[in-house]
This record gives sequence, structure tokens and C-alpha cells, in this order.
Amino acid sequence: MGIMTENNKRARIRKSPPGTKLHTTISRNTNLLTKGRKKIPDLLDFFVTSGISPSYTDMKPSYDLSSDHTPTTMTISTSLATHITTTKLHTSITDWNKYKTVVRDKLTTKMKLKTREDIEVATSKLIDILQHAVKTANQVKNRPKQVKYLPSHIKQLVAQKHRARARWQKTHTPEDRRHFNNANN
Repeated sequence: MGIMTENNKRARIRKSPPGTKLHTTISRNTNLLTKGRKKIPDLLDFFVTSGISPSYTDMKPSYDLSSDHTPTTMTISTSLATHITTTKLHTSITDWNKYKTVVRDKLTTKMKLKTREDIEVATSKLIDILQHAVKTANQVKNRPKQVKYLPSHIKQLVAQKHRARARWQKTHTPEDRRHFNNANN
């Protein structure tokens, strides 16, 4: 996630001044601007909010081809923002030899590429071959998972419930059972 230096600007930005309730958000595709080889990079895109939970924010890059900088926009909503992780074509357990074999067996180089339609057909066939090879070479399907962010007060209630259950399981006293039952409600 960016360049790690001894004088890390990300860490300095994330630390809010004492006594303030500021929250700093930095996007995953942060642009780092460097001026020279030995200079410390400058951080371009970050957001500072107060009183807004990160669970209600969504950050997306704004791809503009007229610039070498990719600005990031933050959207603040009234409902929890759900983030769906993207499916990856390969994983750490991809069998690359099987992938290479499937591509080599299915790929044909004797295609005419004279018209625009020929090129489009060949491109779609190549994409299909590559996708089939990835599905064959991966042993486990990597499906997108919905990540749900919970507000901090809900997380605290869940943690309190877990502590109450653990205490009741250790002691089995009626008072601890009552605390556990109250935490469930």
C-alpha cells in the first residue's frame, strides 16, 4: 500500500490531534507524488471527517484520461455502505502448468484477421479460452464476499455479549446467566 519510508506520511496523517474526534480516510489506490528519486512522496488524496462513521462512506477513483493523477471521490450515505470484493482470476493455489496446458491445447493461431469482425471473434474466443483455463487451473472458486461494516456501538454490544457468555460458561452462576441473557436482548 504505497511506499514505505522511515518518515511515513500515511501514519502522520492518520494520527489526529489529541482531544479531537477526527477520522482520516485514505483510499487504497492513493496517488503518491514524488519530486526526485530520493524525495519523500507527497500524499494527494485523503479525507478528514468528524462525526461520520467510515461504515457510511464509499470511496471510488475517478478515472480521467486527460490527467496523470487519478482523483478519488468519497460518497457519504445515510445507510451502511456495503463493499463487494472483486473476484480475482488467480489465487495462491493456481496450477500454472495446468493453465498453460489448457491454453496451449485450445489456442489456434490459424485464424484470419482481415476484417473487424474477424478480430472481434478472435478476441472473444481468446477471452473465453483464458477464462476457461483459469477456472480449470483454480481448485477453489473465489466468489465475491460482501463485507458489512458495523457501527462501533454495535461492535461494542457484540463484544459485551461475548464477554458475558464466556464469563457464564466459566462460572455457571445465576447472576452471570442473567447478564448473558440481558446481553442477548
